[in-house]
Amino acid sequence: MAVYDEWEAVNARVAGLSLDALTHTDLLELQHRREVVVRSMPAVDHQIINRLAAETDPKALGGSNLADVLATKLRISKQEARRRVKQAELLGPRQAITGEPLAPTLANTAAAQAQGQIGLEHVRIVEQFFDDLPSHIDSQPASRPRPTWPGWPRVWGQHSFRRPRTGWRCYSTRMASHPMTPSTPGAGISRWRSRASMG
Repeated sequence: MAVYDEWEAVNARVAGLSLDALTHTDLLELQHRREVVVRSMPAVDHQIINRLAAETDPKALGGSNLADVLATKLRISKQEARRRVKQAELLGPRQAITGEPLAPTLANTAAAQAQGQIGLEHVRIVEQFFDDLPSHIDSQPASRPRPTWPGWPRVWGQHSFRRPRTGWRCYSTRMASHPMTPSTPGAGISRWRSRASMG
């Protein structure tokens, strides 16, 4: 906990710094650097929440469930607390029954978030993509269609980021109903990638 004491002290000093001498370009660059840090911070939150979920009894912590405990302790709404628990399940480290560490369910998204390359808006779009998949498509993460967008949010805003998500949802839905024949492996996906890179 000593490191967090230092972190809080440094953060307080940073907040007290004067920005008067910075140019407009400097301010934009500073804002970008701060954004990267803020975007990466939930990665640690996911670890905390997943440990609490795996190791504690919410009733012993004064709540009916983990979201209730978080809402009370952090003074946030229960809806926001449930959102954080859900994101921790998807983006936080996991553990097999045997104790073996497992990668996050959405490993690419988790890695991009931990590096500060994507923010909450991007994460919500990825979540919505999987939530919107038709029920006849296998819902297990290992067999889900794997979008090739991890690099795109780094240069696109969240509005542009919706376009490949929408295209992939249409593509995966079509492929579930009309799979590619063995004679043309990857043909459909190659065409879609070409269109997506142009759009």
